[in-house]
Amino acid sequence: MIAAGGAGNADEGGARKFVKLAQEAEELGFDTFAIPDRLDAQVGPLAALGRMLVEIADDDIEFEAIQAEFWLHAVRNPDGMQILQDRSARTLAALREILAEALERNNIDDSVSVDGFAVVVLALFQGLIRQRRIDPTRVPEELFGQALAWQLAGMPKKDKPKKDKR
Repeated sequence: MIAAGGAGNADEGGARKFVKLAQEAEELGFDTFAIPDRLDAQVGPLAALGRMLVEIADDDIEFEAIQAEFWLHAVRNPDGMQILQDRSARTLAALREILAEALERNNIDDSVSVDGFAVVVLALFQGLIRQRRIDPTRVPEELFGQALAWQLAGMPKKDKPKKDKR
């Protein structure tokens, strides 16, 4: 069984790398979550996030095994689950800051919850890593960036008039 002290990185290592890369891109002046002119764009920060996802999925196999073992422990142990909750809360807090700015820059309507979007982005990231490990052909390098661009493009915009619901 994995000791609670060894769970510091459980379920969040790749997500923390994702947040760090997004923050670094923002600091360098890149609009990380801007909707590209072409939704299939292969360049820019969204493409870099996709490359990072592939790197994490393809290289951190041993770490994934430890995460899976700790998850099984945490599901049955409230103290273990609290460790995962605390860790993911910190990751989500950092991600929320980045995404709040991205929603604003992309003129996304205030009806879109930053909290909800952060959870979806984190789940998408973690899920695509798992799918890539199952079958790398399912998750090409550009898929994560494309999925984020699709999400942003499909969100309601502030300037768009609301449809009458009569």
